[in-house]
Amino acid sequence: MALINSGPLVGFRFMVTVGGISMGFKSVSGIARKIEVLTYQEGGVNDYVHTFPKPAASEGVLTLEKGVYADIYNPFYIVGEPLGVPLILIVNDHLGLPAKTYSFMDCMVKSWSAAELDAQRNEVLIDKFEVTYSSFILL
Repeated sequence: MALINSGPLVGFRFMVTVGGISMGFKSVSGIARKIEVLTYQEGGVNDYVHTFPKPAASEGVLTLEKGVYADIYNPFYIVGEPLGVPLILIVNDHLGLPAKTYSFMDCMVKSWSAAELDAQRNEVLIDKFEVTYSSFILL
């Protein structure tokens, strides 16, 4: 079966799933992978340095923003407790089919805050969540 290149993915067709509950979010940021390195200059060797990975110094942090709904369960309101299951982020292609899947491990809600309430603005109330993760797999 040949793969059809559908072009670049757009950043507005995505869904988050936690423990079988699928949710839409306004935005998700903080998907990153990086390591710190230690460079070592070996005595007598002047043309290069050795580079070694350091242990991870901090966790990854996802920032998720979502409109507030009445009477809908949201596992992200429980701050400080491990989610217990991976957080799955699915990016869909132009046909609405899953194209990229990120699976975040060892997730815990680090913080939750509601946007400012202002009677002079006509805006959707937005919740903002910070979720820590130890690693993720890109499928």
